[in-house]
Formats: sequence, structure tokens, C-alpha cells
Amino acid sequence: MKGIGILVNILAVLVGGGFGLMFRGKLKISLQKLLYRTMGLAVMAVAAYEFIQHYFVMSSGEVELTGSLLVIMALVVGGLIGYLFNISGGITAIGKTLSKKDEDEKAKESARLDRLSRAVELSVEKDMKPPKVSFLDKLPTYAAPAPMTNNAYADGFLIGIVLFCANSMLFNGVMADSSSGETTLLLVKSVIDFVACFLLCSSFGSGAMYATIPMAVLEVLIFGVNLVLPNFTAEFFDPTLTGQISVIGAVILLVLGIQMAFDRKRPKAADLLPAYLIPLLYYGILFVVNLFLSD
Repeated sequence: MKGIGILVNILAVLVGGGFGLMFRGKLKISLQKLLYRTMGLAVMAVAAYEFIQHYFVMSSGEVELTGSLLVIMALVVGGLIGYLFNISGGITAIGKTLSKKDEDEKAKESARLDRLSRAVELSVEKDMKPPKVSFLDKLPTYAAPAPMTNNAYADGFLIGIVLFCANSMLFNGVMADSSSGETTLLLVKSVIDFVACFLLCSSFGSGAMYATIPMAVLEVLIFGVNLVLPNFTAEFFDPTLTGQISVIGAVILLVLGIQMAFDRKRPKAADLLPAYLIPLLYYGILFVVNLFLSD
């Protein structure tokens, strides 16, 4: 059934984030840092694989580069646009606005721990059997580090936007799903997103779950366009263009992985997001010119 892959991907992020919130504030800060950096290394590994797969191709027994000049130009120009318009700062600002919800989460967590503490003290005073305490409640509460924005909620939202939306598996997976109902790529993405959102929400709160909104909008938009205009998308998004889109996505994820693994604030992966527009604009112009010439 077409579209099932999109639904699974959205649910995977939400369910993974929901499970992650169960551990929110209950993991030692050293463990949070370890999980955060390990996820960064995993993102780097996935990005490196995607980059090698789409950037280097075998032709007549020799290794060739695919569209290297356009990819480099796209990253440079796109990064410049992102810097000038402060894309990263804009996403961070939205995340900080949403962080008011994070304060509510912390207040509820603090109130719950206070009630538990009072119940234990009361049982000691009255020589009663102490209340049953779950394993998670025995763990200490720590504040999560926020190396990118100094705001845990904004960190989760920013990382979620880049990780869930910049992944080339989104575009390729939705195209396959809307064309033939093939969901393999989206299911693989769903597994990755589930684990990522689980880890992000366990450390930074539910901010990462809000990244589901732009991800869902992108997936539904791509799905709808390919469903309504299959001949146009098949002709426009040829293997060269899709390969270049995949390479750009791999580079953006690689930058994100470096930021996470090595606690780097720069370069900012979100500022590279406009790089996707450059090859689309370039091939769009060529497509229109060819239409006029063919007439």
C-alpha cells in the first residue's frame, strides 16, 4: 500500500521519542554524553557510507566522481545562504520558544520526585512498609548538557530537524514509496529515526519530537507531487540529480555527526540545508530551457 512507509516513519519518531521521555532526567550526565557522542559517530558512519555510495561510481573499471563541481558549488553557495540568513539561529530560536514546554516537563518531574521523597519519609516516621520504588526512580536526576545551543530543548529540536529531514533516505524512500509502494528505504530510516529520537528525548526532552512536523510535511509534499505528476518527476529527478541530492545530504549529516561526536558548535550543519536548492534550481533551469528548445 502506497504511503504506509511515511506513516511508519512518523510513528517511529513519535514512539521512539515517547520511550525516550521515560528516561528523561534519569540518566547520569556521563552516560548522556557517551550516548550523545556515540550517536554522533553513528551518524558520521551512515553519512560516510551514503557519500561513498553516491559520490564515487565505477565506470569501465575506473572510479569516477558524479557531479563533483555542482555538489561543491551547492555546498558553498548553500552554506553562504544559510549563514547570511542564519538558518541555524532561526531553528534554534524556534526550539528555545518551545523550551517553555521543557520547563513544564522539569517541573512535573521535580514534583513527582518530591511526592516520592515525602512518601518515603512518611513511611519511615510511621514505621510503615516503604512505597515501591521503580528502578528508574532510584537513579539520580541530572541536567543534560546542551553543547550546540546552551538550551537542551533547542539542541534536541535542531539535531532532530537536520537528522530527520536532511537524510537522503527521506527523498529516495518517499519517491520509491509513491512510485511503486516500495518501503524498504523508509523502513530503514524509521529504525534509525526511532533510535535517534529515543536518545535525543532521553537527554534533551521532547523537543526532537517536534521535528516530526517538518519531516512529515516534506514527506507528504514529495509523495503528493510524485503521485500527481509521475511523468514529470521521473524525467526531472534522473539518477544524476538524485545522486547529487544524496551526496549533499550525506555531507550535511557528516557535519552534524562531527558536531555531536566532538562537541563542536561550528560548522553548523543546519546552515547547509539551503544547499539542496542549488541543484534543484540548476536542473530546473535546464529543464525549462530544454522544453522551449524542443518546441
